[in-house]
Amino acid sequence: MRTLDMLTELYGPFDLVKMDCVGCEYGAIGGASLRGVRELMIEFHHGPEGLLDALIGKGFHCRVMHRRYYYDARSDHPCLDLGYVFCRRHD
Repeated sequence: MRTLDMLTELYGPFDLVKMDCVGCEYGAIGGASLRGVRELMIEFHHGPEGLLDALIGKGFHCRVMHRRYYYDARSDHPCLDLGYVFCRRHD
Protein backbone atom coordinates (compact mmCIF):
# COMPACT_ATOMS: atom_id res chain seq x y z
CA MET A 1 0.00 0.00 0.00
CA ARG A 2 1.24 3.51 -0.83
CA THR A 3 0.44 6.55 1.27
CA LEU A 4 -0.29 10.05 0.00
CA ASP A 5 3.14 11.16 1.19
CA MET A 6 4.80 8.31 -0.74
CA LEU A 7 2.92 9.23 -3.92
CA THR A 8 3.84 12.89 -3.49
CA GLU A 9 7.49 11.97 -3.05
CA LEU A 10 7.44 9.76 -6.17
CA TYR A 11 5.29 11.87 -8.52
CA GLY A 12 4.72 15.28 -6.92
CA PRO A 13 4.42 18.05 -6.19
CA PHE A 14 0.73 18.19 -7.11
CA ASP A 15 -1.40 21.19 -7.99
CA LEU A 16 -4.61 19.26 -7.24
CA VAL A 17 -5.44 15.98 -5.51
CA LYS A 18 -9.00 14.61 -5.83
CA MET A 19 -10.04 11.94 -3.35
CA ASP A 20 -13.10 9.68 -3.32
CA CYS A 21 -12.21 6.70 -1.16
CA VAL A 22 -15.64 5.99 0.38
CA GLY A 23 -15.04 6.57 4.07
CA CYS A 24 -11.25 6.10 4.12
CA GLU A 25 -10.58 9.80 3.57
CA TYR A 26 -10.33 10.48 7.30
CA GLY A 27 -7.44 8.07 7.86
CA ALA A 28 -5.71 9.00 4.60
CA ILE A 29 -5.67 12.71 5.45
CA GLY A 30 -4.94 12.28 9.15
CA GLY A 31 -1.69 10.42 8.51
CA ALA A 32 -0.40 12.57 5.63
CA SER A 33 1.77 15.68 5.78
CA LEU A 34 0.45 16.92 2.38
CA ARG A 35 3.53 19.17 2.01
CA GLY A 36 3.67 18.67 -1.77
CA VAL A 37 -0.05 19.36 -2.38
CA ARG A 38 -1.44 22.81 -3.23
CA GLU A 39 -5.20 22.04 -3.52
CA LEU A 40 -7.49 19.19 -2.49
CA MET A 41 -11.00 18.12 -3.44
CA ILE A 42 -12.26 15.39 -1.10
CA GLU A 43 -15.64 13.65 -1.10
CA PHE A 44 -16.67 12.90 2.49
CA HIS A 45 -19.18 10.32 3.68
CA HIS A 46 -19.53 10.81 7.43
CA GLY A 47 -19.43 14.59 7.89
CA PRO A 48 -16.61 17.06 7.21
CA GLU A 49 -15.64 18.00 10.77
CA GLY A 50 -12.71 15.59 11.21
CA LEU A 51 -11.36 16.45 7.76
CA LEU A 52 -11.64 20.18 8.35
CA ASP A 53 -9.77 19.99 11.66
CA ALA A 54 -6.93 17.96 10.11
CA LEU A 55 -6.64 20.07 6.94
CA ILE A 56 -6.76 23.44 8.68
CA GLY A 57 -4.07 22.14 11.03
CA LYS A 58 -1.93 21.31 7.97
CA GLY A 59 -2.17 24.87 6.62
CA PHE A 60 -5.17 24.68 4.28
CA HIS A 61 -8.14 27.04 3.89
CA CYS A 62 -11.27 24.88 3.33
CA ARG A 63 -14.88 25.17 2.14
CA VAL A 64 -17.66 22.60 2.40
CA MET A 65 -19.79 22.26 -0.75
CA HIS A 66 -22.85 20.25 -1.85
CA ARG A 67 -23.53 18.81 1.62
CA ARG A 68 -26.51 16.45 1.77
CA TYR A 69 -27.89 13.86 4.16
CA TYR A 70 -29.18 10.38 3.34
CA TYR A 71 -30.86 7.60 5.27
CA ASP A 72 -30.69 4.06 3.89
CA ALA A 73 -31.81 1.36 6.34
CA ARG A 74 -30.21 -1.35 4.18
CA SER A 75 -26.73 0.17 4.49
CA ASP A 76 -24.02 -0.68 7.03
CA HIS A 77 -23.97 3.08 7.74
CA PRO A 78 -27.64 4.06 7.39
CA CYS A 79 -27.16 7.80 8.06
CA LEU A 80 -24.77 9.39 5.61
CA ASP A 81 -23.57 13.00 5.64
CA LEU A 82 -22.13 13.44 2.13
CA GLY A 83 -20.47 16.31 0.33
CA TYR A 84 -17.16 17.80 -0.76
CA VAL A 85 -14.38 19.69 0.95
CA PHE A 86 -12.36 22.03 -1.29
CA CYS A 87 -9.04 23.16 0.18
CA ARG A 88 -6.21 25.45 -0.87
CA ARG A 89 -2.90 25.79 0.93
CA HIS A 90 -2.23 29.18 2.50
CA ASP A 91 0.56 30.94 0.58
